[in-house]
Amino acid sequence: MQPIAVSRVVANASRVLVSNLFIALFISMVAGGLGFMATDAISAEVAPKFGLTGQGLLVAHTLFQSLLLCAWAGSVGAWAAPAQIYLWVQKEKQLPATLAGAINYGLNRASRVALPHFRAYSLVVLGNIVIVPGIIFGLMFSFVDGIATLDPQESKVLSRSSRLTSSRRGSIFRVMLIAFGTWWFWFQLGLVFFLPTMPVWAKFAVGTVDHLVLVWIDLCMVQFYLDMFRKAPAAVPA
Repeated sequence: MQPIAVSRVVANASRVLVSNLFIALFISMVAGGLGFMATDAISAEVAPKFGLTGQGLLVAHTLFQSLLLCAWAGSVGAWAAPAQIYLWVQKEKQLPATLAGAINYGLNRASRVALPHFRAYSLVVLGNIVIVPGIIFGLMFSFVDGIATLDPQESKVLSRSSRLTSSRRGSIFRVMLIAFGTWWFWFQLGLVFFLPTMPVWAKFAVGTVDHLVLVWIDLCMVQFYLDMFRKAPAAVPA
């Protein structure tokens, strides 16, 4: 059975995202908008206490905010990950998704998703300091949310994700490039130049959009993951 094509994965994820945009926006506002706004505010209070100014202050602010976002990922992010995968679960079941359903699906699975989601997120953030390991970790751990959400018996989530992604990393990388070219590059560039002068509402907005891109990524990754276990239809008897 041929692996699912990247173009089909992207089209499927985009359709599910658009058809459930209200639910995806709610998840993104809570996990992304509030998270980015809160961690930025705390970092703005703490970073100046190190006595740095100028570029040094910006670097300290960014690093401290990254640490806070890791903690956020292990708590609120652990709810958001299964809540957004719920959108694909309902699509597979050919049932409509609801906001209450997404909230409850996430809450019911948050405790088992928390540790692997936190570990994967933290390793990617740590790897991003030197760029290349961040890309490698991002590819290796692309299935972590799907495995932690859909396979409750799996205890070595990161190891399994690393093993299963090995045959799909080219396709996963192409999906990541779409996200990088359309949003992540501009998001990071904007933070460098405009973060200190952004009003609070703008920080909330960019945090929301950034997480909305992560919702789309999860909808893509869960397709790659589930496709590995689908069986080809039996041949029709002559």
